[in-house]
Amino acid sequence: MLLQRRPLRANFGPQAGAYRVGINLSGQRAVEYPYRWGLGGDLAPGASTTVVGYVKFTSGLAATDFWTGLIEEPASVTHDNVGLVSVTVASADMVMVTVDSADLRAGPNISSPIVGQASYGNQLKLLGQEADWYKVQTPDSGLVGYVAAGWVAAPTKK
Repeated sequence: MLLQRRPLRANFGPQAGAYRVGINLSGQRAVEYPYRWGLGGDLAPGASTTVVGYVKFTSGLAATDFWTGLIEEPASVTHDNVGLVSVTVASADMVMVTVDSADLRAGPNISSPIVGQASYGNQLKLLGQEADWYKVQTPDSGLVGYVAAGWVAAPTKK
């Protein structure tokens, strides 16, 4: 798996004493907070700022824990393990169920009979799309059906 850092302001070099917001992930402890973004400048006491950054995944990723922290450069972590979140990145030919239970229907509409269900976190093979419905196949039974687009997370088109 390759991760690429895309900071708010490109090419922050090492600057002793500067603060950065970082993202860390399970299995990557060899480098504490390998993905870091600057605050955009010095902040007055009590002031706040918004930091926006991106991490691009170039391959699928099994469920992995991510969290943020505040780092005083070069390596002093002042706030650790903030906002723990589990992230799963599916391949481009999969959708993931984002509700407790999603109905799989025989056709791409609410009046079509229910042919099966998929639970939260299940990944379904993406076979096609018709308006606001995805044609999918379950990995275990091979069942083919349609799921409403609002019940799954699907790959975004570039």
